Amino acid sequence: MLLPGATRSNVDSYKTIFEECCKEFNDEVSSPDFDPEYGSYLKENLNEAWNNLKASLMDYKSDAVPEEVNTVFMKKENAKSS
Repeated sequence: MLLPGATRSNVDSYKTIFEECCKEFNDEVSSPDFDPEYGSYLKENLNEAWNNLKASLMDYKSDAVPEEVNTVFMKKENAKSS
């Protein structure tokens, strides 16, 4: 979890990490040699990357994050809590 005062570079870094995890997850699952045991490890990494990205967006209060990103993100968070 990020400390308060996250920067745009934190958001960009976590977004990149999340995208890389998604690509790795997709590549591994698509492989004919996919090992389901390894799938749970990939899922944990993907969840951690997503949680870090969410935390960075929550901590980063700035117009540098496009409004549509904030809007979509907050709608998803509000839907979960209701």
